[in-house]
Amino acid sequence: MKTINITILMAILVTGAALATTVDIKSDSNTQFKNGSNWVNSVDPIWNHPSWAVITAQIPGDWIYTAYEVSPGVNGEAYNGATNDFQRAFEIPECATNIKGTIDVTADNQFDAKLNGNEVVSGNDWGTKYSQSFTPQIGPNTFDFNVINWGKDQGYFLTDPEQNPGGLIYDAKISYDGCGREVPEFGTVAALIALAGAVAAFLIIRK
Repeated sequence: MKTINITILMAILVTGAALATTVDIKSDSNTQFKNGSNWVNSVDPIWNHPSWAVITAQIPGDWIYTAYEVSPGVNGEAYNGATNDFQRAFEIPECATNIKGTIDVTADNQFDAKLNGNEVVSGNDWGTKYSQSFTPQIGPNTFDFNVINWGKDQGYFLTDPEQNPGGLIYDAKISYDGCGREVPEFGTVAALIALAGAVAAFLIIRK
């Protein structure tokens, strides 16, 4: 009986739960945009058009862009249908298995999203949440977003950028099974819980 008790105790202590990891990548200043030949951090927060609230409630990211507010004028982004490229890198460990991903995304006004150069999802209605599954690769991954803010022909857009703002918002969730099993270290909360459970099981079985 003592041998069985000790065996069970050791099994509880050294056997950890299989690691399951979820990574949540949201639109924020860690997303970069191409500024000439350089990649620089996006602006977060930007001026939010009141109508965007319907999408903000559906996609838990921030509206981001190249500036707090688009520029007015004939050559400004509020008028001429400016195009911008955004990029977000992330990495999946080599020991990951069962890798899955989903992304919710939209842009004002049009976007095209690619993962590692492959088309994932595109859309041209800023009021619609576009959702799509994807499969990241082991190692480095890169999301690329091409965003177009369509220009308008009404003259007042030349002087009032708030009438035709640009923006990108997304939320990508990635899950994968862990790399082996986790053995809790003594001194951590997980270790204390594991130890308490093992002792309780030992005492019950001993009776």
